Amino acid sequence: MIRRSGSEIAEEDFTAAVFRFSGGVYQQFSGVTVNKTDTPPEAATAFEHWKNKVRHRHEIPESFTQAILEGETIDNVDADVLAAVYNPKHPPFLNAYMTGSPHKDLRFFVRMRTGAIPQLDSPEEVALINCGGGGMDDGIWYSQHRINEVKAGTASSREDKRLFATRRYNIETTIGKNNHFFSRATISFQPLVEGERVLKFGLLPTLRVTRVSDESGKDLHFIQESRKEDGSFYVVLDEALPLGKDHTITAEYGGDKVLYDAGGGSYYVRARESWYPNLNGFGEKALYDLTFKVPKNNVVISVGKLRGESTEEGFAVSHWVTPVPVAVAGFNYGKYMKIDIPDDSTHYEITGYYLTELPDSLARFKNGPLGAMAPKSMTKYALEQARAQMQLCTFYFGKAPYENVAITEQPDFNFGQSWPTLVYLPISAYIDSTQRWMLFG
Repeated sequence: MIRRSGSEIAEEDFTAAVFRFSGGVYQQFSGVTVNKTDTPPEAATAFEHWKNKVRHRHEIPESFTQAILEGETIDNVDADVLAAVYNPKHPPFLNAYMTGSPHKDLRFFVRMRTGAIPQLDSPEEVALINCGGGGMDDGIWYSQHRINEVKAGTASSREDKRLFATRRYNIETTIGKNNHFFSRATISFQPLVEGERVLKFGLLPTLRVTRVSDESGKDLHFIQESRKEDGSFYVVLDEALPLGKDHTITAEYGGDKVLYDAGGGSYYVRARESWYPNLNGFGEKALYDLTFKVPKNNVVISVGKLRGESTEEGFAVSHWVTPVPVAVAGFNYGKYMKIDIPDDSTHYEITGYYLTELPDSLARFKNGPLGAMAPKSMTKYALEQARAQMQLCTFYFGKAPYENVAITEQPDFNFGQSWPTLVYLPISAYIDSTQRWMLFG
């Protein structure tokens, strides 16, 4: 807090405040409100301003704070209140939204069931956040466990705040020629907390849910507001499910904005964690069974191990299965060429996928420094380096739980990422030292 606000104590004059809370908190307010009065116009105006603020989703966030609070996993506060109403045993929570001076958007959260900021997979129950729009004091000012836990020495960063545990995802995805997504996801899960009926999923709001059903095929209620508002995906169970047993729900959804056509046969996967209904983010591991149907000229490289390929009605079909639970499912997509490299020492399956054309953002360099790119030979070099690393790590740490790894090119010049069994390399990894010198000197 000192780094962000310049003080150990947050002291702020405010012109308006909105409080959202569950029933157990009301008594604390009723003690200071003696007489009932009509709602003044200023209060109604403040509430409308609050709704416009917290329900507005930013497709391109201006800051990390805005990304976690008002991005693709934006909270639907009404759905969070509903979860508390449906479960009488739900511990009380309080969200305070303050319009102050000099800070126009301070948020104070006390959420004992899910953690103050569930988007961070962090168990601290109390947080103070300044949504300053990217200013120097923007960010999380304070995040801590409850004072009674701190005093008793029981506060722990290992505390599990999950309401449900995911066991398995079975996802069938079709990508149309216009890059439109159509998916059907069957999710096996187990309740961890008694009485809970509302599940929140991380699903890109532009992917619109059309139906949710339980294991018997019965339709379930779900919540998903406009894609431009608090459009996170919530499922409402008809009743609380017994603990210790696995249950399944199936969600059908479709939409766009998952893929960006970068040109030259390459695509950038934007929604890497939210292209499917992701229940707990990186906070747990689950098994994945993934089937992709795509235009036959394109290739999907997914987490897991390729179990089969076929064609169906002009679409290329690939089936991928993770042999062990993993934290997240991801894929790469485009007009890829494939190359394999043997590993007679560790027997890992090491495969590379490269693009033969530059994306549109780099096309102007085609007749210059990048015109002599050799993606096939550079992919082979990357595979050799990956093989050496696999051999070294196997020698020191033992065999990895995965049998294969795919090294794939993506149409981003300086950004790379790694999912289980799937590595995204930036284009800069595919240019040699001479080309780098020609580009940067």
